[in-house]
Amino acid sequence: MLKTLTQRNDRGFTLIELLVVIAIIAVLAALILAALSSAQKGSRDSRRKSDLNQYKTALAQYAGDNNGNYPTQATATGMTNANAPYSALTGTYMTNFIDDPKTAGNYSYVAPSGSASGFGICAPLERNTSNMFAVGPTYSGEKANATCTAQG
Repeated sequence: MLKTLTQRNDRGFTLIELLVVIAIIAVLAALILAALSSAQKGSRDSRRKSDLNQYKTALAQYAGDNNGNYPTQATATGMTNANAPYSALTGTYMTNFIDDPKTAGNYSYVAPSGSASGFGICAPLERNTSNMFAVGPTYSGEKANATCTAQG
């Protein structure tokens, strides 16, 4: 039987159909990547909060063993193994140095100048960049300003 010009025996997809499917997949991938980025920021913020609360617990144990005094150092921005409070906590109160999950040295430790009656450990948050998470002897939470202060 002869086929006419209007009868086609094509069983594949047209170029337009393929391009539409590729465009839909690209839009969905972009949406998923945006959601994943936000979830990663939230995960790192949760880890920061947990880390700072671990420091708070270790410092409370340190103070309990040292007549209520905390390690003194006016400011230790960019906490490392060598500076306060970690150097005072090594071994007895903490076994591992805990640092920011994204930017090393992003935690800061502040003690009242010339006093060992309080401390503040702070970390900037990624999800809400105008806030930071701070802990002190009697405080743990988000602060709306970008300055880390010692809590009494």
